[in-house]
Amino acid sequence: MPRLQQVLDLLLPDLSLADAGAEHVALIASLFAVLDDSGIPGTRGTVLSKVLHRRRPALIPLHDGQVRTVCLDAEPAPVPYDPRREWSFWQDVADLAPLVPITPLRALDIVAWWAGTGRVPPDPNLPDEP
Repeated sequence: MPRLQQVLDLLLPDLSLADAGAEHVALIASLFAVLDDSGIPGTRGTVLSKVLHRRRPALIPLHDGQVRTVCLDAEPAPVPYDPRREWSFWQDVADLAPLVPITPLRALDIVAWWAGTGRVPPDPNLPDEP
């Protein structure tokens, strides 16, 4: 835990992934490197990413089976690559949740998670089923 905290202290809480440089990405990779050593007993990449994401929600992405499916295994991606797309697109998606503020990175994770499950997310405009 002290090793993780040392690295987290080098990553400013308000730094976003969109603004991160190569040095920040290297620091994030070093956070996950604890899994290569003796690791943290009982912890794997998914759990570690969830803990680290809570500490730096705009910077450290979540990783789970659904995100892997969408980002690495699925064709086509739910939001096709467009080199002209700005990160502000994800801010627009994040703004769709005004009651529970989320970061653009979290919005990306939510889209990837739902796409990875193969299910359709519930429509918030429809009444709950009885």
